Parts: sequence; C-alpha cells; structure tokens
Amino acid sequence: MLCASCGADQEVRTVKFETLSVSPIEGQKSYDRILDVASLRKLFELSATSGGVLIAPAGVFADTMGFIYVADEADYRIHRFDSSGKYVTSYGEGQGTGPGEYTGILNFGALGDSMVYVFEYMSREVSYFDLEGSFLRAERLVGSMRDFSDQYVFTRRGRVYSRFRLQENTNQELFESRLGGNVVKFGQIYGDSPYFPLAVAGRLVTFREHMIYVPQWYPLFVQYRPDGSMKYARTTMDYVSIEEPKRIEVQRGGYIDGPVLVVDFSTVFRGQLFIHANIAQTVDIYDAETGDYQHSIRLPENGFTHALNDRIYQVGDSTVSVWAIEKSSMHPELSASSE
Repeated sequence: MLCASCGADQEVRTVKFETLSVSPIEGQKSYDRILDVASLRKLFELSATSGGVLIAPAGVFADTMGFIYVADEADYRIHRFDSSGKYVTSYGEGQGTGPGEYTGILNFGALGDSMVYVFEYMSREVSYFDLEGSFLRAERLVGSMRDFSDQYVFTRRGRVYSRFRLQENTNQELFESRLGGNVVKFGQIYGDSPYFPLAVAGRLVTFREHMIYVPQWYPLFVQYRPDGSMKYARTTMDYVSIEEPKRIEVQRGGYIDGPVLVVDFSTVFRGQLFIHANIAQTVDIYDAETGDYQHSIRLPENGFTHALNDRIYQVGDSTVSVWAIEKSSMHPELSASSE
C-alpha cells in the first residue's frame, strides 16, 4: 500500500466549522490517504451505441444481487442490466406527467429484491415498479415536512429518509425520518448560517436503519439514528487540504466559493462507507459503524462514480464503465474473483 504524503498518526481531536451548528465533529487519526494498490480491471462498457438502449446516461447504481441500474436523462427512464452488462428491462414510460412518467429524475434505488423506486423532483412523486418493470403505484410527497424534498432513500425495513431544500435563512430541520405514521424532523445542521439554501447540498445513504449525510461543500459526514439523534459526525480526508467555504454576495443573491467535494451518491457495502472524493479522484473508504477512515482506491477515470459488489461503476459522457476490484493489498478477502 502507498501513502499520499505519509505521516505519523495524530491524536483524534474535535474540530469546528464556523458556519455549522453540528457538534461535536470528530477528526480522523491521520489525514494521510492510504492508497490501496488494488488492481482495477475493466470488465465492460454500457454505451449509447451498444444495444441501442442508452442515449445519455446520467447516473448509476447497483444492487447487492449485481444488477446495474442506469438513469437516462434523454428518454426519462431507468434501464436495468445484469452483472455481465446484458440489458434486462426498463422502468418508466418516458417524459410526461402521467403514471410512471417523469419530467426530471432526481434519484432512484431498489427496495430489497422486490421493487425499484424513482423519485421525480418536479412533481415530488415517488414511483414504484416491480423488478420486471411494471408500474405499481405513485406516492406524492404532500403533507410531509416540506414540499421541497430533493432526496429520498429507503432502509431495508421500509423507513424513509428525506432531505429538504430549505428556502429560508432560519434554524430549520433539514431531514425527515418516516416509518408509517411515525415522522421525525431533525438535523439543524446549519443553524442561522447565511448559506441557505446553497449550503444544504449533499448526499444521503442508509446504513442498517440509520442515515448518513455527506455534504457537498464541507469535508465531513454525519450519521443519524431513526429518532433523529446524532450518532457521530466525522471529518473526511479532505479536511486539512481545503478552507471552509465562503458565501460570495452578488447583485441577485450569492454563491458558494469553495470546491465541490462530493458529486456522487455515497454507498455502504459490507459495513464500509464509500465516498468519492472529487478533488483527489479517489474512493475513500470508512468504517460505517464508527466513521474511522480505512483506506482509499485511486480511480482510473473521473466521472459519476458508484462503488458496490467489489466493483466500481463510472458514468462518462455517453458510457457507463464497469471495473472489477481484482486485487486488494489490504483486504484480499473482499477482492472480486476472476471472471
């Protein structure tokens, strides 16, 4: 294994961001990235020219059974492929406002081995499909915490976590946890920060029945329990290399001045949290239970990245590349077997 600017471990300490109200935030023992010399072998590509299914891939995720799901922003559908790249089925009826139709797909996922869900932002509806692609039902998110939810993720037991695009510069809860009629609002992360609504951008991922929030602009991640209480807040490996983002005022509002740290959906697999570090072009891996940093994998290309099943999935301009983690110097038992 290799270290990026190796150095001795430091004592774990708490840190603070001036524009965040979340506390305490615990640092990592060291901020030297440990680069796993895993060998990434390209298995195949899903492209707009192969099979005539994809037009403009915009997002990808895989389930634990190995199926690959690709969002196509040109024909407003989700396409499903098997683990070898063979087309299986599609979800959705294309652009429109009818059942199973979309005007903009925001995020999507699988509910165990029974259903696929698609969250449509403009209508604030979640559509459900069986695995074969048949439309089951749609749920409009009206009467929930706010009408501006922009992320929607499930746990295996059916608990829903939502993140909301807050429109006011006030101390509001950013998230909602919902299971049946039990609804909990939580996450006053930004307090009275002047960064609303720009600073709330980030990604949600579930871990067991908990939720992990990975902000786009801040080098940290936060895990919450179903009752909304915080289990931990930890810094990412980018903490020592960037400054806290600043708001720049312009005539018609403002913008965030700072690097975009996270652009993809983070994932949890076998108790590990995978975060694509946009600047370092690595997948940084943390213990999801504790938030402790473990190691990193250098990416062969940049682009929307998803890591699961000992594979890395990357979206390019017109293709989805699938890589196998063929050899791992630190975790050989997790390496993908040869195919």
